[in-house]
Amino acid sequence: MNFKRPSTHSRMSEYTMENWVLCAAIVFVVAGKVLQYTSAHHEAWVGRLTQGATPAYKAYAAKLHEQKTLQEENHSISAQDNYARWTKNNRKLDKLAGEVKELRAQVLSQQGQGRKLLKNSRLLLLTLPFLGLKLWKGKEIVYYLPSSRLFPHLLNGTWHQGWLFLAMYPLKLVLSRVNSVYDVSFVTEKLTVFSGPAVGVSLGIWLWALTSVLASIEFVVNTLVLGEKLEDPVKAAKKQ
Repeated sequence: MNFKRPSTHSRMSEYTMENWVLCAAIVFVVAGKVLQYTSAHHEAWVGRLTQGATPAYKAYAAKLHEQKTLQEENHSISAQDNYARWTKNNRKLDKLAGEVKELRAQVLSQQGQGRKLLKNSRLLLLTLPFLGLKLWKGKEIVYYLPSSRLFPHLLNGTWHQGWLFLAMYPLKLVLSRVNSVYDVSFVTEKLTVFSGPAVGVSLGIWLWALTSVLASIEFVVNTLVLGEKLEDPVKAAKKQ
């Protein structure tokens, strides 16, 4: 019998696809962590994007500067000696107060739009693509375990097929019992439940393990390194 050996190009295509999926998943995880740890700066990013070049923000800054200047001027002059000037400044301040309030509302509205834009961008560029990758490639095997006897069959199936195995396995058992009385093979044949000798770790499970390990490391670092140090309790002096 003659067996056709797979070409080098086809084998390289398989390795390239596996590397691409794994690298894309790692990029999504890293991007999520970067956004998580830079959340305190998101407000500043939104401010730079929505305030710096908008006419409303420029007008708001100019009116605030004018208001501050008139207030300082009124504090530096006497109302009795410069009554006309002091009254004129007060009229301007009353008018500026309404204009500043209106412009502030416009600036806050633009900030809200900027936050919404940032949120939608994160949803479209990170959350949805990452979810799509996990749904599309989540059952692909990242690597195989050295032996199928390392874990019980229930865990082997979970590592190999993902969390859906936990829901499908009891259903498979129930249908196998029903199949002994009634012919429901047309249903059981469509339920792909793991039963092979080789056990692999699927991409979905691998990502779950990776994010769990990262979360544990973050908790330890935040608790032991970045957390506030507790002072030693003060011992009360013993009464003589």
